[in-house]
Amino acid sequence: MDFRFNLDRTANASVWRVLPNRWDFVAFPLIICLLSMAALGFHQTMAPISTLKTQVISLDPANLPEYAMRTTTTCACLPQWSHR
Repeated sequence: MDFRFNLDRTANASVWRVLPNRWDFVAFPLIICLLSMAALGFHQTMAPISTLKTQVISLDPANLPEYAMRTTTTCACLPQWSHR
């Protein structure tokens, strides 16, 4: 067994810790997607109420995630709006 300090071996180990692994490539797009969905939901929540009168509400299951996102964003913003 070689227990001597080898500078090249420790340098290579620290390089591997800095480089992203495969789970980072899965997590980064998911985080970006969640942030963009939150921004889109916030933008739609702040739309004027007059747009609601022109929008048709449907019970199509394809629209349910959008409705859930709007409701969640509204409930998250309510504590900030109630202190005005």
